[in-house]
Amino acid sequence: MKMLARLAAASALLCAGAAFCLVDINTASKGELEGLTGIGPVMAQRIIEGRPYRSVNDLRRVKGIGGKTLEKFKDEITVGAPGDSAKAPREEAPPREEPEQAKVPVYAAPPFTLVECHACTNRFTVSSELGSGWCPYCDTRWRLKTPQAPAAREAAAAPKPDAAGGAVVDAIPFSEAADYVDQRKSVAGTIVGAHRSARSGNLYLNFHADYSRYLSVKIPAAELSKFRRDAESYYLNKEVVATGEITREGNGNYLRITVTAPADFKVIE
Repeated sequence: MKMLARLAAASALLCAGAAFCLVDINTASKGELEGLTGIGPVMAQRIIEGRPYRSVNDLRRVKGIGGKTLEKFKDEITVGAPGDSAKAPREEAPPREEPEQAKVPVYAAPPFTLVECHACTNRFTVSSELGSGWCPYCDTRWRLKTPQAPAAREAAAAPKPDAAGGAVVDAIPFSEAADYVDQRKSVAGTIVGAHRSARSGNLYLNFHADYSRYLSVKIPAAELSKFRRDAESYYLNKEVVATGEITREGNGNYLRITVTAPADFKVIE
């Protein structure tokens, strides 16, 4: 024990007499390498990654260390046996942060299309092969508008059956109604809101929560008796086709399609 103590004391005196101990570039930690003259964290990491070294001059193969740079700290370093480098502490790179996955539902089959629900305005990704479905946030029905081949266009031109077994004409999406102002058209969409005006008595059925920007169905008060008594609640969350004249009302601020007969207001299933 006395012999070990004497050796430790002698080693300390040698280091003190030389003002510092030489840093072995094959075994030094990153912190020890950063203590060398002119060496920062980046260069220290490069030295570690370049191990092992057989001589001090081998450091010149490290990117950023030339002859002049090496001269600055050459007297502060030494090189142990290359085999000792296996014992050298290596600082592991911080774990790579993976980007957070978007929290939206994704259908399995490609190609994918980003859809914005017209009712709740949430966005989600669907397969264009599906063609239609329901919003995963509010269960509103959606359909994709996709180019049709000639044969498909001919099939689409045929009358479509409605819930009552009758036929309805081909309709445009309610979001395109602004292109047909002052025209009589059939418009398709899902009713997401309803309001009966206390002043006029008219019933307004909205295709979108933002009814100031999107089309609403207007059933005039004088025509309401022709429709179901529970029309204000019955049509909610149902996909419909409304046929009537598209106009702008309220100084042009509101887009309406006026329906005056139940035959012009079909529920689609």
